[in-house]
Amino acid sequence: AGLVFVTDASGNGTWQKDGNALATGGAVSTPTRVVGTAYQPSTTRPVFVTANVYVESPAGGASCLALLVGATSSPATEVCRVYLIATSSAAEIFMPLQTILPAGWYYEIANYVTGNGNGINNITETVL
Repeated sequence: AGLVFVTDASGNGTWQKDGNALATGGAVSTPTRVVGTAYQPSTTRPVFVTANVYVESPAGGASCLALLVGATSSPATEVCRVYLIATSSAAEIFMPLQTILPAGWYYEIANYVTGNGNGINNITETVL
C-alpha cells in the first residue's frame, strides 16, 4: 500500500498509489548533477529525488555530503546526510539521499567535509 514505483518487463517505470497508476506525472529522468549546485527539477509538480552519493575518508579523518532543500535557489534546509569517520584506515561508503520536493523547490548536494573525495554516482528525479 502507499506510494510505490513499479517497473514493467521492458524496464519502464511508473508511480502507483494503492495499486493505481498516478494520472499525471511519473516522468523519470537521470540528469547529470554536480556537488555544490542547486537544481529545480519542476516548477509545477512535486518531485521525488534520489541521489546516490559516495564519501571517502582518510585514516583519522571525516567526510560528509548533505541533501539541502528550499524554496529559493540557495537551499539551506538539510533533510539528510551521509557522514563517515575513518579511524585506523581509509574508508568509503555509498549511500542514497532521498526527498520529495514540493513543486517549484530546489535541492542541492552540499559538500560539508571533503575527506579524500566526495561525489554523486547518479541522480534520479521522478515527477509525481
